[in-house]
Amino acid sequence: MPEIGSFIEYKKDFFNADNDRFAGLIFFQSGREALRYLIGHFKIRTIFLPSYFCDDVCAYLKKIKGLKIKEYALDDKLGIKKSILAKIKSKNEGKVAFLMVDFFGRRDPNYDFIAASLKRAGVVLLSDRTHSALNSYNNFFDAELASIKKLFVNLPGAYVGGVKYTGKYARLDLQTGLALLGLKERYLKNNDKVLKKKFLEGMRKEEGSLANFHKNARVVKAPKLEEILSKADIKKMKRARMNNYITLSKNIKPTKKFAWLDLGFAKNETPTFALIKCTSYKIREGLKAHLIKNDIYPPVHWPNGTELSRLLISIPIDHRYLPKDMRYVSSVINRFNK
Repeated sequence: MPEIGSFIEYKKDFFNADNDRFAGLIFFQSGREALRYLIGHFKIRTIFLPSYFCDDVCAYLKKIKGLKIKEYALDDKLGIKKSILAKIKSKNEGKVAFLMVDFFGRRDPNYDFIAASLKRAGVVLLSDRTHSALNSYNNFFDAELASIKKLFVNLPGAYVGGVKYTGKYARLDLQTGLALLGLKERYLKNNDKVLKKKFLEGMRKEEGSLANFHKNARVVKAPKLEEILSKADIKKMKRARMNNYITLSKNIKPTKKFAWLDLGFAKNETPTFALIKCTSYKIREGLKAHLIKNDIYPPVHWPNGTELSRLLISIPIDHRYLPKDMRYVSSVINRFNK
């Protein structure tokens, strides 16, 4: 069985349709740079981020001069606690923004109530669609943003919607990223450990460049990325992910060590990962090591020291895989229970 997880390759059979989902957007090198642009665009002085969030993005935002970062609490299923809304007001804070994240492809069931409350309070609502860009919503937001690599293909790039831009553009070059993904396909095909090492070294360098803090957030021209996204077969991707999610949920056996975390996806929502919540950090780390030993590479969202980040593990279910691959993953997980 080949490895499962890690960086998403460019599978061309999932990019041979036509869609207009990503028309009229503006693009950036990374999601953190897109968020920084919106902070500048709306002249934000205070931003509320969820307590369960990427610590690398938080570290990046802390470099923005004059920006205050505050956390808001989540419940055990990553829902926003309504009680926090009374404390979030634009008055006396300067310009305030609230980042609402569609965790793992699910929009908060109370989204409309929360959006209305924030709007009355004069707070800018930013919708993070990184995990939900395959889904269609009609809810209110002041602006939305998403990174490309979590859902489509592991290339630099992020987009912003809901705002207009008429200034100068930088250039987003995807040649290095595409060459690296081609290298991954070669090492997977031939089980070549030398090529794999070369690929991983290149990807670490690419990932490291995303943390570069430029003088200003740079809007980019990204014709190749726009071409790739315009060809994304969204229906096919959604169907593959949902089939994989259902297969895993049916085949992973109950255990005292961990539980399947069902976020309660709406009918037309597509999961980004399957979530397993372990009973302790030690068990989570043991399960992670067990999966890696069997060439299954689960990301940890996010290692920021919160209780959830110490217990959750994300199982890849994306469109690269078939239900038979998920049955293999579930068999590996079930062996950890013995």
